[in-house]
Amino acid sequence: MKICLITLDTIKLPGVAKKIFSQANALSSNGCTISLFAISSFINTNGIPLNQDFESSCIYFPQVSKSVNPLQKFFYRLEIFKAVAHFLRETSPDVVYFRYPLADAGFLKLIHQFPETTFITEHQTKEIEELWVNHAMFPLLSELFWGGKLRYNLSAITSVTSEICQYEQKKAGREIPAFVAPNGIEVTSVPLRTPPVFNGQNIEIICVAQVAKWHGLDRLILGIANSGNKKVFLHIVGDGPAIQSLQELVKQKALEEQVIFHGFKTGKDLDEFFDKCHIAVGSLGIHRLGLTESSVLKVREYCARGIPFIYSPIDADFPDSFPYRLKVPADESPINIEEVLEFAGKILDDKKHPEKMREFATQNLDWTVKMKRLKSFFEEVIAKERS
Repeated sequence: MKICLITLDTIKLPGVAKKIFSQANALSSNGCTISLFAISSFINTNGIPLNQDFESSCIYFPQVSKSVNPLQKFFYRLEIFKAVAHFLRETSPDVVYFRYPLADAGFLKLIHQFPETTFITEHQTKEIEELWVNHAMFPLLSELFWGGKLRYNLSAITSVTSEICQYEQKKAGREIPAFVAPNGIEVTSVPLRTPPVFNGQNIEIICVAQVAKWHGLDRLILGIANSGNKKVFLHIVGDGPAIQSLQELVKQKALEEQVIFHGFKTGKDLDEFFDKCHIAVGSLGIHRLGLTESSVLKVREYCARGIPFIYSPIDADFPDSFPYRLKVPADESPINIEEVLEFAGKILDDKKHPEKMREFATQNLDWTVKMKRLKSFFEEVIAKERS
């Protein structure tokens, strides 16, 4: 099977890059012939070695400046889809698997240009709700007008949760084949951490993210402020649109010595943060996007590294019996720091918890396992179309 993976999200975003390259590696390992079209100002695989089977079949389209106006972005998108069309004629894939780039006339025209090709989109969120939260009015209007038409013309959809899957099927306006494909992790791409000693009092917490409102870190900061506990430290590693408001909140609550902003880190610098911290933070604000379920990439990395984490949404990959996640309420309440300390003490008493978490990740979260199931879905969709 020949599969072309396409992402119009910038490949400079480390989470996106890891996912795309890991998916491609895993599909290639499962016997597929892979080509890749991605947006980047430079070739950067974020440290993930590419499988030789598709390394020569990658094309990177130049990234547009963020300062351009909506009209310039519109014409930029048209140029992207022209380049994609040319790439598809050269590679002749059986399946075009799009990380959903939002709907517009250019995307719909692309699908119509290749009536014999199976187009499948992968959805990470409820697009309308997220665009509204982010005040992205031009993409929102385009999605409202073109979204239903686009989905109606797809061969199938996949989504990271069943909740998003039902949302996308409803928008398609017909009975479209759908598959729930939670996110994964290339387990060998991250090292197993060496946890620090926990004395039951001083606790170092890490959050690694392109920090946005839906990460809900304000809830944790308020929890630290309410607790009055001066031995709780939060390390925010990453950049993002919510950083400034969080810095203002930290200053307002006089927590500058307990909440530290480190900026973007990678490689050994990032590994050192994981080795010094006791627990990690996943998303605490997914409900702000109108979601109750999620499949956040970062918590899969936490699991593969062997660091327990706190998290608010439902996640199909982590059942209630999974002991290394503290599920907190999915609302606006400040995080209960005493509960966090109790959780940390319980888990960190088990010196083998990193190895146990990594074994769980290998068996359940690795992209090789995930992509084997996805490949089977692709085969079912193609067989149905050809019959």
